[in-house]
Amino acid sequence: MTDPGEAAGAPTTEPGLLAEPLDRRAGGVAVAEQGGRRLRRARRRRRPTGAAPPLPRSLGTTGKLWAIALALMVAAIGVLLVSAEAQRAVDVVDAAVLRAIAVLRTPWLTTAARGVDRVATGWIFTALAVTVLVGMVAFRRWRHLFTFLAAIVVMQLVAIVLYQGFSRPRPYDVVTIGRWAGFSSPSPPIVALSAVLVAVIYGMTPAGRARGRAKLIVAGVLAVVIGSRLYLAVDHPFDVVAGLVIGIAVPLTAFRLFTPNAYVPVTST
Repeated sequence: MTDPGEAAGAPTTEPGLLAEPLDRRAGGVAVAEQGGRRLRRARRRRRPTGAAPPLPRSLGTTGKLWAIALALMVAAIGVLLVSAEAQRAVDVVDAAVLRAIAVLRTPWLTTAARGVDRVATGWIFTALAVTVLVGMVAFRRWRHLFTFLAAIVVMQLVAIVLYQGFSRPRPYDVVTIGRWAGFSSPSPPIVALSAVLVAVIYGMTPAGRARGRAKLIVAGVLAVVIGSRLYLAVDHPFDVVAGLVIGIAVPLTAFRLFTPNAYVPVTST
């Protein structure tokens, strides 16, 4: 008597021994091959030229805040240029702050403040800036180097336009006891020092705990230099704030956009 399975053309092997696993394997291989082809086709459609993937650009929260601060500072200087009332209000506030600081003047503090100002604006600062540039070349951090140089160009263009357009004189309500030259806002030494220190953080210091410590050290250095210049009355408070915002916001934005740590990490070797 003919078995119904044989009459229907069913396989002669016993169920579950050979035929079904082979069918499953064959089906799995076919699906995998089809999936692989679809994946390859999808990749080719996404980037047909074979170009590198886009940089993972992100300003981060602090980067966005500094960018907003820069926009607000430029807008504030624009208002001061067209409004005599606003300019007088800023002068009054700046003079009151400088008078309060001048009360603290003592011979030893004056000597210390002059020393800090000379370090921050003299040959030691120049040596630091050259060291940063040479260090980037030595470690072949070309992207960081060219990003920093481009940021310097942009920063100088912004600062020069504001500097020449504002043409603000030095403080007049308090005796100036330090070195100065030219107009006062935005403060050129603060712009330059801030930019170089930002380059030290993002171009020379590895991300993580070391970079966090570097940020704290840089913040302390800037606080001491700014305090010294206000103590000597060579800058108004508004001047140093403007210089600080320009000197930090421009290079920080450039480094975070064009040298993300996930793409070009800074290592200790």
